[in-house]
Amino acid sequence: MLSATDTGQPKEESTLNYLRDYRVKRLMTQKELAKVSGVSQVTISFAENQLSEPMELTKEKLARALKIDREKLFPPPKKQGKNTAAA
Repeated sequence: MLSATDTGQPKEESTLNYLRDYRVKRLMTQKELAKVSGVSQVTISFAENQLSEPMELTKEKLARALKIDREKLFPPPKKQGKNTAAA
């Protein structure tokens, strides 16, 4: 089951990722990245469209294949919540 809304838009809580940006910058197709990284093209497509969150090992494989730090490719989500700092 996909986690996209009926409009095809990703869920708001999806983790921001730059997978498509770095892949295109390196002039690679999803199929080429799949071959180099060992990650399926479907998984890459779902990650680029934020339809599913890749597992940590998958993120590492993609980052290695694109020769970039995993944290740049998939930045950690910003923590949301109340500001507990004293005034």
